[in-house]
Order: sequence, then C-alpha cells, then structure tokens
Amino acid sequence: MKIRDESRAADLLKNINYYRLSGYWYPFRKLLPGEDVARRSDTFRSDADFDDVIRIYNFDQSLRTCVFACMAPIETALRASLGHQLGKTDPLIHLKEDLLEASSKEYELWREKYNRTLQDSRDDFVKHHKLYYSGKLPIWVATEMLDWGSLSYLYGFSPINDQNAIADEFGLTAVEMKSWLKSLNLLRNRAAHHGRMFNNVFSAPRKPRTAKQVGQVMEANVDSVDRCFVELTLVQYFLLKTGMGNLRLLPSVLRGYPNIECLPISVTGAPFDWQDFELWSY
Repeated sequence: MKIRDESRAADLLKNINYYRLSGYWYPFRKLLPGEDVARRSDTFRSDADFDDVIRIYNFDQSLRTCVFACMAPIETALRASLGHQLGKTDPLIHLKEDLLEASSKEYELWREKYNRTLQDSRDDFVKHHKLYYSGKLPIWVATEMLDWGSLSYLYGFSPINDQNAIADEFGLTAVEMKSWLKSLNLLRNRAAHHGRMFNNVFSAPRKPRTAKQVGQVMEANVDSVDRCFVELTLVQYFLLKTGMGNLRLLPSVLRGYPNIECLPISVTGAPFDWQDFELWSY
C-alpha cells in the first residue's frame, strides 16, 4: 500500500486502531483467483493508497453522524404514534401481558429491560409518576423513555389492529412496518456505537407493496438490498412521511463519497443513478 506520510499514518493507526481501519482497507486487497465467493488475499492491489483508506473512513464517519441525526425525529414520531394508538386501547397496555401478542419469554425480557430503564431514569416526568402514581407510567409517557429497540419490540407485541393503524400512518402494512423497524434498529445501533456502515452487511428489509419510492430502489438493487443504501432509503422514506427532519442531509453526504476508481459508490448498494430516485432528489 502506498503511504505518502509515514508519521501521519502511524498517528492515525494509533488513534483509530489497526483492526478498525482494516475493515476499510479490506476492499483494497487483491481478490483470490478461482474462488466461488469473493475472498481477498493479504496482498494489496497496486493502486492501494492509505490516503484513500482515510478518505473512506472519514466518509463513513460523516455518514454515521448524519444517520444518527436523521433517526432522531423518526424515533420521536414512532414514540408519539405508539403512545397515541396504544393509549386508546388501554393506558397501561404495556404492563398487561394478556393484552399483548407476545410469548411469555419475549414479554419477560422486554419487561425486565423496561423495569431497569424505569429504575435508572432520572427524568423529572418519571420522578413525578413514581411519587404520585406508584411509578405506573401510561403508555404515552412510557414511550418517551424507550429506546428504538424497545419501541420496535413493543410495536411487534401490539394487538394487530393497533399495528395496522400505526403502519397505515406511514403508508405501510404491519408486516412491512415490523421488518423496517428491525432493519432501522440495526442501522441506528451501528451509528450509535460507531460501527462501520461502508462495505458492511445489513438486514434486508421487506419489499413494500405500496411504498413505491422504496420499492423502486429495491428493484434497482436486487443484489445489494443488504447494503446500507437501501437502509438509508428507508430513513429518507420515514423522514418524508413524518414531515420531520432534513431530507437533504443524507443526499449531501452521499454526494461527498470520495472518487476512488476501484471503489465506486456502488459498494454501498447505491446504483449509478441514485440521485434520480425520488427519495434521493433533494
């Protein structure tokens, strides 16, 4: 690999971590011949450049920051939707296993996490309910302290009529909504815990029947639906449906993808004409 400034490279390896950077320079290694599955040798391509590795790393860092920012308003909308819809069924539905469609083990695990979150919370609204209502938070209050994973599971536990009503708000079926929430949970966790977005595998979301803006992207990426571009398209879709957040953020970051001949933007799952799709035209 070409290293133009060894002192700078040494500092970056020290501060970023050799193993962490190896995930970014892996595509710069030579492919092994005669393999059914693409595998790479320990030898770098002749055009491998450490500066390009850092450019990809910096792009990925910007993408993570942007994803986390874009997910925040979607999470807010999901909390509001769950709290409002489930509250009409029963204000304490999340505390009543018999009203939820979950196995005993699933609910037990969810409830244990809920109880820990409630116990550890220092929010004033939680202190208020502990003081005056024995700590029994109505669902529209409880959702405010749940993370994305707990919200996603709660949606999956909800009565089917409530699932349908919530999914309909976002132009989806309940099955699609459940699948997309699962996919976005993984995406959010990667962003929150500084995981690598670039050249990584994600959970392929269910293809929608009605959300044509997403369906078109998935049809154009049949072989790459488990790469980050499809997941990012889900984020764009939810931002559009909620009317919250900034639809220009993600397109702006992707337009900044570094120009590296051996690593076109298609490695993210984005087609060459990605900016022509409705959700990416901002």
